[in-house]
Parts: sequence; C-alpha cells; structure tokens
Amino acid sequence: MTETYIRLAQPADLATIMGIIEDARQTLKAAGSTQWQGEYPNQSTINDDLAAHHAWVLVHQEQVVGYAAMVIGPDPSYEKIDGSWKINDQPYVAIHRIAVEKSHQGKHLVTPFMQLLIQESLNEGILDYRIDTGLNNVVMQHLITKLGFQQRGYVKVPTDLIEPRRVAYELNH
Repeated sequence: MTETYIRLAQPADLATIMGIIEDARQTLKAAGSTQWQGEYPNQSTINDDLAAHHAWVLVHQEQVVGYAAMVIGPDPSYEKIDGSWKINDQPYVAIHRIAVEKSHQGKHLVTPFMQLLIQESLNEGILDYRIDTGLNNVVMQHLITKLGFQQRGYVKVPTDLIEPRRVAYELNH
C-alpha cells in the first residue's frame, strides 16, 4: 500500500511547489479558466505561506505531489460575501491554493489531500472550513461539494486581478 500523508512545507520544497503551481496554472488555462492566469499565485505568495507556517504539501510515494495553504481565519477575502456564511462566530480554516502536480492530476489525490487537511484542523479543534474557487472551475467545484462543502455565495479575491470573483463554500462539523 502506498503511503500518502501531509506535512508542513519547508523552504527546500519551494522549487517543487512552484512547479506544482505552474502545472495547475496550465491545467486551468487548458480548461478555459482565467483563474491563476495572472501573476497570482507567485513565489512571493508561497514564501509568505512558508513564513507563516500555512504551507502544506501532499506526499505520495515519497514524493511531494501537492500543495495547499491552510490559514486560520479571519481571512480578509471572506469578510464580505454576496450571500452568507452559516457560522460567523467561531474559528475557521480557509484552504487556499490547492494544487496537484501534473503527472498526478486525475489520480484522485485532491479528495484525500483535502480530507487530510481537514483532519489536521479537526485535531486542533477547528470545526469550520471555507474555500473558494473560480466561477468556471467546475472540477474543483465538484470536488468541494463531494466533500460536503455547501455553496454560500460569492467573494472577491483581491490578489487575482483577472478573475477576482469566486464561488465561496463552507463546511461545518
């Protein structure tokens, strides 16, 4: 059986993470999405994640194949929503920049990756999660809802100048 797990990313992972981000950028482009087609996310974004200990990697068969940022709220992107959050008065984790390396895309690793991220937060006592994705990123929308997230409305992500409006989701345990 192949071991798949998550761990905090280290500065030594930066080149691999940037390759994963570029793979995801190209996959989104090929699917007709404008999400991530500008400067965001860039190396500065990932360096900020690393410095804040928000950067997580998915390790599969002893190889880093995925990346995500897990940020304990409040998240400025989620302060204003065209819709409403179910729970506003408890801590939550925002999952951002989730991506899988190109040769591992289609191998159904995003679902266990997200489950492992959620379990990590549950272990810390956090029961609520938020995530957003591009309006036409139907693959991610499907994965998010398959994990039990509920669509709550739309948010604007100021770091993405091309496609700032995103579909916002929430999961409550």
